[in-house]
Amino acid sequence: VVLVADEPVADAYAGNSSEEVDRLFYGYSLLHCLPASMTEPGSAATGTLIRPDTVRRYAREAGFAEVDELAIDGASFRIYLLRP
Repeated sequence: VVLVADEPVADAYAGNSSEEVDRLFYGYSLLHCLPASMTEPGSAATGTLIRPDTVRRYAREAGFAEVDELAIDGASFRIYLLRP
């Protein structure tokens, strides 16, 4: 099994979101995480915001059959459990 921790943002990009946390993390992703990930050979260059649909797609492509989002009270991250 694999645990994946992601930023707690909206399920889909909303452009000019009124959610301050979405704008903050999207800025980090666009200005740092995405360019940094593009320097790695073979990288998918996702950045820091991996939306739920993307996590599920990457998991399927990696051979995982199950992806569950764990409900953890007080968690600062969105946590996914990937199982074969």
